[in-house]
Amino acid sequence: MRWLIALPLIFISCKKDKLEGDKSILIGEWEWVYTEKWVDYCDPDYMYFDTITPITKETTWQIKFLEKGKVQFYQENELLMSHRVVFVSFGCPNCCLGYTSSFEIALDNDPESRLDGCVALETLKVAADFPYPDNEVFISGQCYLTTSYFVRK
Repeated sequence: MRWLIALPLIFISCKKDKLEGDKSILIGEWEWVYTEKWVDYCDPDYMYFDTITPITKETTWQIKFLEKGKVQFYQENELLMSHRVVFVSFGCPNCCLGYTSSFEIALDNDPESRLDGCVALETLKVAADFPYPDNEVFISGQCYLTTSYFVRK
């Protein structure tokens, strides 16, 4: 009898969205090109901008979207983590000028763990924890705003 109660919970907790239709534009491997980082954007008097690249950080990062509804994150082609893709939203081409669509993904269906961005055929822009601190976070007394750019491999 207990398994009847647990069974629906298993299906709900394992939710993931396949990358079908318009969402299939995400499928594939994406190589990190650079990250734009605004530090202390919440205090304009002390704000500065920095560009982080594979050369300045001496490392590479990759994101891989799988058709079956998974996203994987790599450093130096080594798998760091893998998550289920659950779309909060997808579409809105006018939200990201120069891109085909915008997206919001709750990694593993966790609203606190998000991957937000824009995608076009050959470029991907994300505001997320990967590879650098999350969009609009407060770390060590400073506000960070980061956006990372990737190209299709």
